Amino acid sequence: MKRFVAAVIPSAITIFFLAVTLLTYIVPGLSDFRARLVELAVIVAASAMLLGVVNLLHVHGTNILRRRGWFYSLVLLLSFVGVLLVALFDLVLSLNRVPAATLAQQATSGTAMTLVYQYILIPIQASLTALLPFFLAFAAFRTLRMRRTVGSTLGAVVFLVTAMVVLLGQLPLSNLPPLVSDNLRAARDAIIGVWAMAGMRGILLGVALGIVATALRVLVLADRPSSD
Repeated sequence: MKRFVAAVIPSAITIFFLAVTLLTYIVPGLSDFRARLVELAVIVAASAMLLGVVNLLHVHGTNILRRRGWFYSLVLLLSFVGVLLVALFDLVLSLNRVPAATLAQQATSGTAMTLVYQYILIPIQASLTALLPFFLAFAAFRTLRMRRTVGSTLGAVVFLVTAMVVLLGQLPLSNLPPLVSDNLRAARDAIIGVWAMAGMRGILLGVALGIVATALRVLVLADRPSSD
């Protein structure tokens, strides 16, 4: 009985909701039911996020108590608590001006949270992005040193040249002749708009096919991820 509950019932629930969700895209009259399923999925995702918060507090609180990587765990927990307090402060101020139902539908950030994003999160992201060219150049240099075969060396050279063209095309090279700067920008646009976009779309198609294959394996009971 325990094996039946652990193996069959979760798979049956997964197959049922998978089949119903597919039918909502085929039968036009079931679109409202699909919206209810989406709302249910949002509730499940919110519950999972709460469990993730509890796990975060447990893992990093344990690290602090055991003095195992305690500094980074302390910084993470302090940042989490600080942002949470700012969000609660914004929520209290917003409830005094806007009804709770309207606030839940709008899901807008308050003034304090906007300041946190504008003066803390965005500068940190910009700083990390500014380090990206150095990481790319260093990775290309190490790849050229480590690879010995012709194919791997050619790939490293292509990677290095592409990275340099894209990076130089982003810079305001006013001292260069217009012909050189215009060609660099055209090459950058071609790499980003054609080659990079084609690779991105290929990756997305692969992800979509993988999702469909996984769903079919669950549907025919070849995989039981919920019973592992």
